[in-house]
Amino acid sequence: MRHVPAKHAIKPVKSLGQNFLTDGTIARKIVELLEIEELDTIVEIGPGEGALTKLLLEYPAEIQAIEFDRRAVEFLNSTYPKVQYPKFSLFSGDVRKFPLLEFSQEVIDRTKHRPKVIGNIPYNITSDILFQLFECAEKLNRAVITMQREVAERIVAKPRTKDYGILTLASLFASKPKIALLIPPESFYPKPKVDSAAVVFDFTEPMISTEQFYKVMPLVRSGFGQRRKMLSNSIKSMISQKNDIQQDIIDGYFSKRAEELTPNDFLKLNSALGR
Repeated sequence: MRHVPAKHAIKPVKSLGQNFLTDGTIARKIVELLEIEELDTIVEIGPGEGALTKLLLEYPAEIQAIEFDRRAVEFLNSTYPKVQYPKFSLFSGDVRKFPLLEFSQEVIDRTKHRPKVIGNIPYNITSDILFQLFECAEKLNRAVITMQREVAERIVAKPRTKDYGILTLASLFASKPKIALLIPPESFYPKPKVDSAAVVFDFTEPMISTEQFYKVMPLVRSGFGQRRKMLSNSIKSMISQKNDIQQDIIDGYFSKRAEELTPNDFLKLNSALGR
């Protein structure tokens, strides 16, 4: 079953990275991956023409949509007026400026439930949005994000592979990620030149706290900033003269490259550095 855009459909703008989901079957599968419950609050990123929105509104959950395109904002406000859809709210602006952490805390205080996030996001700002989620991991339940398949494969990559890197480590520190659905280009309008994938991020048991996330990520970035070099070179600037460093542990990693280290290795090394 395909969703046919309404007569007021929005013309996609390339500079905004817009590829609207038009396959109704795929849209429903994506929404089902979110595992919506009655008291849930859902944050939808980039609803566009509302392919996911209309399905989300079938559930007894509150929906907070975030849309940058003013044409889409007008379209959604006219299609889902507050008087008919009191649980639907729309934030007009850049998702990267949306106060997700504060919003999530307010939801938790009010409902005792962490919010969930869903979105078919512009490929050109995928990393920005993912890190925004990772930095709020302790306040979120789960997220289902549709992205370029190539990026999805980097998220679930294994050590010692070319795809293993900063995004992999950040994802594993903050969540349990998995590729749940592969989506062909034909499911979008206009058709992107690449395959897409829906990735589920389970934030219920993050590997580390948000505080630890902020402490370890500079090490990860330094290590992968020169991924072909030994760590003795790539993280040289992070070695301090503090008394609390554990030189024997540090020396054990110096002959390795960043791509050889597991998430636990990075945590152990960061601790040894006294960070």
